[in-house]
Amino acid sequence: MLDLPNSTVNRILKELKWYGILEQNVETKKYSLGWKLVQLASEYLKGENDNYYIPLIKSDMRELVEETKDTIYLCVMKQNRVICICKVDGKSNLRYFAEVGKEFPLNCSAPAKVLLAYQPKDVQLNIIDNMEFEKLTDNSILDKDRFIEELDNTRLNGYGICINEIEIGSSAVAVPILDKYGSILASIALVGTREHVVEDFDHIIASMKQASHLITKQLIDKV
Repeated sequence: MLDLPNSTVNRILKELKWYGILEQNVETKKYSLGWKLVQLASEYLKGENDNYYIPLIKSDMRELVEETKDTIYLCVMKQNRVICICKVDGKSNLRYFAEVGKEFPLNCSAPAKVLLAYQPKDVQLNIIDNMEFEKLTDNSILDKDRFIEELDNTRLNGYGICINEIEIGSSAVAVPILDKYGSILASIALVGTREHVVEDFDHIIASMKQASHLITKQLIDKV
């Protein structure tokens, strides 16, 4: 696949193994990811804690979980990709698939809609022009104009919503976290069953917006 000589690939694999980035099964001789990546990831997450004030925000995420019983996660945009950097599991039986480090589809996830909606218009349109519209369910948005309209409504309403767009039966609501300059820093999202999100929509939105306002105010006061 790399179009490299076997000897070159073998030398690279041995070096990665020596550094602990890869491990090799002594019986099958197959390679897998090594312990060094855990160490590197740990160091990286320490930096994320500082860059995105995760300890401060996580406290409010826990309060949202206690109130709503649903899973809450924190997402940021990196190199035009939306990544989950923190998660607090809910109290219900539903365990959402989002884990720390997971990348979200831009066109059909609530936090991605929020993070895109609050970008400067030229930045937003440039990302849209170069993004892939993924069809995960029949409800996934695949049309560019309709997606731009969805982002405009997200900015207008102050929240993004995803109903059956990633997975049938689950829905999510997301709100922005702004920095002291009024720019989008991150997005917190709640995910639950479609029935619960729809039935308790007004209460969920009110709680999410209140948390967003409180976190934003804390960040402004902190920095």
